[in-house]
Amino acid sequence: MNRFESNDNRYRELDSKVPQVLEKGNASVEEFSRLTLPLNWKWDKNFYVEELSSLVPVVPVIAAHTLGRIQQLTGPLPEAERLYRKALEAPKPQSATAYALWETLVWREDPEGRKTYLSSPATELIPQYTDLTAALEQLDTELYLQKPRTPLFTEQVPDRLREQVSLLETVRTTSTTRVNELEKTLQTLRSLLSKELERAFFDLQEKTLLLRFELGDYLLTSNRLVEATRQLRHVLAMDPTNLNALYKLGVVRQLYGDWYEAMEFYRRVYSIDPTFERTASYHNQLARLHPNLLEAEAKTFADTSRLTTTAEGSYTHAFSSITSLKTLFRTESLRMYKQTPWDTASTHQLHTLILSVPLNFYDLNLGFTPRLGVDVATSAYDNPGGYTDTDTPGVPWFLSTYKGFPNAGLDARISIKDFTILPSYTYSRERDTFIPGRPQVTKNQLELTLQKPFSFNARYGLTQIYSRTYGSFAFLSDGNRKGTALQDTSLYFHVADVPWTTLGFSAVLVLEHAEKHPNPERYYAPDGVFVVKAGPLGTTYIPMGGGKVLGFVLQTLTGLYREKSFSSSPENKFYIEGILRAELTLDSTVLYCSVYGSGAFPTSRPDYWSMQVQLGVSQKLQRLLAP
Repeated sequence: MNRFESNDNRYRELDSKVPQVLEKGNASVEEFSRLTLPLNWKWDKNFYVEELSSLVPVVPVIAAHTLGRIQQLTGPLPEAERLYRKALEAPKPQSATAYALWETLVWREDPEGRKTYLSSPATELIPQYTDLTAALEQLDTELYLQKPRTPLFTEQVPDRLREQVSLLETVRTTSTTRVNELEKTLQTLRSLLSKELERAFFDLQEKTLLLRFELGDYLLTSNRLVEATRQLRHVLAMDPTNLNALYKLGVVRQLYGDWYEAMEFYRRVYSIDPTFERTASYHNQLARLHPNLLEAEAKTFADTSRLTTTAEGSYTHAFSSITSLKTLFRTESLRMYKQTPWDTASTHQLHTLILSVPLNFYDLNLGFTPRLGVDVATSAYDNPGGYTDTDTPGVPWFLSTYKGFPNAGLDARISIKDFTILPSYTYSRERDTFIPGRPQVTKNQLELTLQKPFSFNARYGLTQIYSRTYGSFAFLSDGNRKGTALQDTSLYFHVADVPWTTLGFSAVLVLEHAEKHPNPERYYAPDGVFVVKAGPLGTTYIPMGGGKVLGFVLQTLTGLYREKSFSSSPENKFYIEGILRAELTLDSTVLYCSVYGSGAFPTSRPDYWSMQVQLGVSQKLQRLLAP
């Protein structure tokens, strides 16, 4: 009881000093908060942990000690102990590290660890702090090593026992209260120490501001972009309006491929000083390369069996350099004017809505675009479902003519220098089976495109060879499988600067084949179709002043069209196709028109022909800064 009263009095004495410490500590925290509030400064613990960890092999005394202090106040105590011991193993260890290790062992409530540590040479560094040996002996004597005395029973024992039990109950209650108070006080003190640690790193960051800027500039010139970004961000944390740091961070992010954040930094510079360096020029360059895009297109296609009119519009909005959202809506009206075994001539309409989220991981040269949408077909044009002149079709009937089918997929892009790999997967209904009367067939289609340009540093003559390899394979729900293979190679020769004119030559090989060939035909199921075609192409762009450019593209291809290539009696046809495209560029707007036609001739009459007229507009929604 005497020891308890003595310890309780010592606790009260120490506890009386806590309010003064807390008052001083809270005042310091409030002052620090007022100081950092305008800067919106936050301690980047992870950055310093990574930075100091990289320095441990170089300067273990300082780096390991500082890391240990961080872990002691904010992280696991065993990790702090490990780091302090590592610092003490280095040449010329510091007495502050020796005491911090002792402090950590006390906090861990590890008596064996304390005893072992006090017998080590490291404690010779800390006699000026406290008599640790005496303190340890006192703790062990009072808490762990006190031996029970042999009791002597007398007539007064029961009365004394009752008194002691009452006193012990008081001790138990008081001890529990004291322990709870002590734990709460220790938690508060530890929180104040953590804030003091943040304040120390703030002071360090403030004193090394110029050094970190120069280091960031050096890392930028050394093309160490990730490290440069970290250093320059620390400069901005202390000086948010530092024009040099903002501008260089814009340059770093632009070189790194993060064009969206680069534009944000350029805009911040521009808002402070519109004439600083080449801020507006760099920003507008990126704005033109990465605009939000609004597109619209209409086309009419006709061949030997159908007439199709299609209109579609899409909008692409970038939320960052990584994430965008593209919305596409397409409506298509198809008129079958050739009677088929399934039904007579028919008309139907098909609407498609697709949402896609392009994900561009610029630092990995990798991109993914998940797609999710629906195809909605209506037969109201051609299939009245019993409607007569004397009936009035109701809303339920009208809605019943619409049926939706999922359309989903995933596109990917892998870039290795100038070599591009484009795999793709699509699940949808086979498009020809939307024609009224045809049974529904769905497909799982895999596609792969390989693209590679070969550029030559020549003013005139051969400037580029472009190669594209494409393959697709589809698994259909009726058990059929079909595939396509294509190889396209083009050579481009620059012949004139004004107007900019390029002549070229293209050669294309195509092989299409389906495992089964339904009869009557449900959808396009090629039977050993092999096409070899080649021909010239030319492009010219005529400047018209004021940001206006008029361009023309003309291409013709002729060759062999063969069906039933894998049979004993293949059918050969002469094939020809041509395309003429004109486009007018008005700064950020492009208007275009194209005409396409093709035909396959067995002898003198056309066996198959097709033609298409296409009109479209593309509008770049750029966020430009005034130069």
